[in-house]
Amino acid sequence: MSIGIYPILTLSGAKKRRDEARTLFADGTDPSVQKKLDMIDAETKARMTFKDVADEYYKYLEDRSLAPATLRKKRWHIEELAKQLHGRPIDQITAAELLHLLKPIK
Repeated sequence: MSIGIYPILTLSGAKKRRDEARTLFADGTDPSVQKKLDMIDAETKARMTFKDVADEYYKYLEDRSLAPATLRKKRWHIEELAKQLHGRPIDQITAAELLHLLKPIK
């Protein structure tokens, strides 16, 4: 299992990672497998952007056969109002950000 590259990772950092790997191993977890699982989890979270979730929600609304005016309004909320959030991972968006976007709407 690789812990890191020498000039980038200091000796104390390498020792810390070694100790973490030993702890995982003592708990019955293979550190290299855990590292791969953590990378997969991070990639999955990065693919779950606000836009992805909003499009899924819009599709759900379409399937419920809502009125065209309602669908247009929802699409406007997704496309225009929240466009600065489109590329952001959904788990990194805070309630304060959403409140800031919604405040101007009366």
